[in-house]
Amino acid sequence: KFLSVALILIVGMILTFQGCQKDFENETIGPNLNQNAISVLGKKLINPYSVTNMQKALNNLLGKSKGSNDTIIATHLYLKFIPLNDEELDRLDSLNYISEYPLDYEVIEGESSYRDPEVPENQPTFQYTSVKIGDPLPNVSYEIIEELYIPEEDSNYSGKGNVNVDALVTEALRITDNLKGNELNNTKSSWTPSGRITVLDDFSNTIIPIRGVKVNARRWFTIHRGITDANGYFQCDGTFKRPANYSIYWERHDWDIREEDWGQAVYNGPNTQSAWNLYVGGGKSLRYAHIHRALHLYYYENNFGIHAPPQNQWYNRKLKVGYYHRNRDFNGDANPYWAHWYTWPDIRIFGQVNYSWSDSRGIFSTTLHELAHASHWALVGRNDFIDTEVIVAESWARGAQLYLTRIYYPNYQNPYNRKRYTGIVEDLIDGVKTRTTSLYWDDDSDGTATCSLSYNDSIKDYTLTQIENSLFGAFTFDQWKNNLKNNYYNETESHIDTAFNYWNTGNDCH
Repeated sequence: KFLSVALILIVGMILTFQGCQKDFENETIGPNLNQNAISVLGKKLINPYSVTNMQKALNNLLGKSKGSNDTIIATHLYLKFIPLNDEELDRLDSLNYISEYPLDYEVIEGESSYRDPEVPENQPTFQYTSVKIGDPLPNVSYEIIEELYIPEEDSNYSGKGNVNVDALVTEALRITDNLKGNELNNTKSSWTPSGRITVLDDFSNTIIPIRGVKVNARRWFTIHRGITDANGYFQCDGTFKRPANYSIYWERHDWDIREEDWGQAVYNGPNTQSAWNLYVGGGKSLRYAHIHRALHLYYYENNFGIHAPPQNQWYNRKLKVGYYHRNRDFNGDANPYWAHWYTWPDIRIFGQVNYSWSDSRGIFSTTLHELAHASHWALVGRNDFIDTEVIVAESWARGAQLYLTRIYYPNYQNPYNRKRYTGIVEDLIDGVKTRTTSLYWDDDSDGTATCSLSYNDSIKDYTLTQIENSLFGAFTFDQWKNNLKNNYYNETESHIDTAFNYWNTGNDCH
């Protein structure tokens, strides 16, 4: 009996997902990056920053034997964390840096995520980092891979036997066979990682900057970061004397973009001593970039006064958005309970390569639609969102999608139908017009209209904030309407019943 009840609950939750959109114009897809993610590691390297190898390097420079009195003492630990679930994975956000890639391997440039083949399918892959000895660690199981000595980060280093930091690091690189190629060029006193990140907008056929991207520059176990500005430029918060590996982890404090269910969406850049100017022209990274644009807009840029989606607070984890680079008969969905009951992210975006809605504008607006669902459940509570009529949830998401998308695509227009993806939000806001549609949603039909309906849209001047606030306690379309009437004065309020009745009309359209 209990198993049957649980099964019914699970099936019910699957059926309550919100947000399946299908109607976008077809545009030309731009040039592609490598569309096949690299899921293998580069070459395993000998770690020059291990205490053992640093001691050997110092002894060589001092001309002393193994028993030298100038002893290298560990400053950091190289750790492998073993998170068992999403909750433990999020605990690792408290660390300065975390990577799916072991830090003592060569980095292969390009779009990729890595999953250790030893990790069970239903849990996150291992996560790697280095921490200063004595720093607090999150409550997640870990293994110590190696004790490290990082002289560049040793504030007490005063030159052991007159050996300066640069000479010590150079010798450690030499004896571990890491002093070759661009490592041989050590003529710069220091350099600051910087650059610009842009992406193809294949809807408008323009190249646009990406705002708010977190760019990492890593040299072995030392990390510096920068955030791109409104023009796509970034400068990291520290300097190096030797080359470093650039990378983009498509995440911020409040959200995380995944490659499907578990993989971190990432782009690995070059190992260089120069600025990194990345143009994202296609492949998965193009989709990650436009999903990022939508997330950044909804969380940090929207000026409509509407609520943000769930934020990363002590009582709430960061939002997970999974991108799936494969065909599906819909382009996005969202559910407030997937993260707790399944391995799925809160939101899933499908980027069908040959479908009309997988262009830049389509990915961008789809993400905004699903984020509107997430902001809805953040506003009213997860349980209340699940209990809300589909016509309410989808109509709000369509409206928020429309006005947020128009910030960057002013001529964007939503496809609407009655009974589900309605245009009530737009009608409440915009000016007087005649509305005609032959599309409607009817669970007992295939969605093909047998006739058209028209009405005179005579209501206007409600705000997006008023419409959103009226979702409190609105489980039905009528309750949403009544909240608007009871809570806000509007000169055109006498026409609100007509508008709501029009959109809630089914196949009785005579």
